[in-house]
Amino acid sequence: MDAISTAQRGAFGMGDVKLMAAAGAVVGTGHILPFLFAMTLAGGVIALGYLVAHRGARATMPYGPAIAVATAWIVLVAR
Repeated sequence: MDAISTAQRGAFGMGDVKLMAAAGAVVGTGHILPFLFAMTLAGGVIALGYLVAHRGARATMPYGPAIAVATAWIVLVAR
């Protein structure tokens, strides 16, 4: 039996929460909606990549890369 229960698997970890706080500070309040949209798109693309790579097996996906990609997109392109 794992130390982490099934209810906790796939949930936001504290690292993701800290990264979201930092991303919010970098992006600023004026770009929140485009940031959330970019984060959703990046998360979907990364999730599809995980599905292909793991062939549908139950694998947890870190959301940090999606947050980082969205932050970079907003900082480099949307401003």
